[in-house]
Amino acid sequence: MTARAKPEPVEVMVVEPVALVRREIDPGDSLIALAVEKNLDIDKLERLFAMRRQDRADEAARQFAVAMADFQKRCPIIDKGKLVHYVTKAGFTIHYKHAELKHIQAVINPLCGEVGLSYSWSNVIEGGKLTTTCTVLHAGGHSRSVSFTCPVENNNPGMSDAQKPAAALTFGERYTIIQAFGLVTGEPDLDGEQGGGKQAATITAQQADDLRALAEEVHVKVERILKAAHVEKLEDIAAEHYARIVSTLEAKREKREAAK
Repeated sequence: MTARAKPEPVEVMVVEPVALVRREIDPGDSLIALAVEKNLDIDKLERLFAMRRQDRADEAARQFAVAMADFQKRCPIIDKGKLVHYVTKAGFTIHYKHAELKHIQAVINPLCGEVGLSYSWSNVIEGGKLTTTCTVLHAGGHSRSVSFTCPVENNNPGMSDAQKPAAALTFGERYTIIQAFGLVTGEPDLDGEQGGGKQAATITAQQADDLRALAEEVHVKVERILKAAHVEKLEDIAAEHYARIVSTLEAKREKREAAK
């Protein structure tokens, strides 16, 4: 009895399923492809490319506007939790509250990530002044920038010369990020701390008098200050801007004295 031959092993090919990816045809791309196929002249192709670039820029701007509107709708009022109080060399009292930069970032960073926004700063110091630019960028490619220029020098007697540029930088970054995102800052709830009331967001009557006297001393018209601050009277100036206005006016006085 002969032994039965063993069957030869059969190799089985396993074919992995292939996912079909549908690519949406961009109307602008198909139009350009058609132009190339029809062998249009260079001028017509350049006009088509320019139109396509404009269409994409318009769409990116629209996406930016939608994201910013969503951000501003969801962003809460940011508390002014930082108190600044000191007396300048000329005897003017600086007293105001503002929202710290690190607190602003802690509030807005998570929201930025959710709506596709990001931001960055660039800074240039020239002629004793610092120009800070905050650029807000959307994932779609559109961006918006806000710039602010302020003197590096200030009259805070508690600051060294090395600290003053850093203070100007922080001020510029804080000011521009508030403007770029349209943030709203307000006084924290002080119930139980000062008779159940809230501190005003504008300068005091005494601070307004100080500004008026300082402006007269350095020969600056009050109207110029009002125009720069976008207010109708000194008492309407935001408290957080008081220190910078005083610093600017005193810098003018020091410049006049140095020229004598």
